[in-house]
Amino acid sequence: MTIRSTETIPVYLDTLQLNASQFRYEQVSHSIQDKTHHLIAFDFMITGNQEYHDVTSHLYGQTFDVKVPSHDLHFKGSIHNYSTSVPKLATEEDTVNVHLELIEIQE
Repeated sequence: MTIRSTETIPVYLDTLQLNASQFRYEQVSHSIQDKTHHLIAFDFMITGNQEYHDVTSHLYGQTFDVKVPSHDLHFKGSIHNYSTSVPKLATEEDTVNVHLELIEIQE
């Protein structure tokens, strides 16, 4: 099953709310464990040095309680892929674009 959404939706990593755009959800199979796992991918924007610091510091944790209320998703996940535009945060109005992919892990 694959779900795509072009509207902005909230995604929570623990208590950190990210406003996700280009949201994609799918179930992926793990051939060795014969199980399926949730995989989500989305983009979001960070504005200013302080928000950049807060978000990236939280992402260093790498394992999160992931919630996407609009799609009734809730799972323990870790970073599968992560990329950003080149951060040029000279002012608090400057932005950074982020792409994040999270995959379900077993607890």
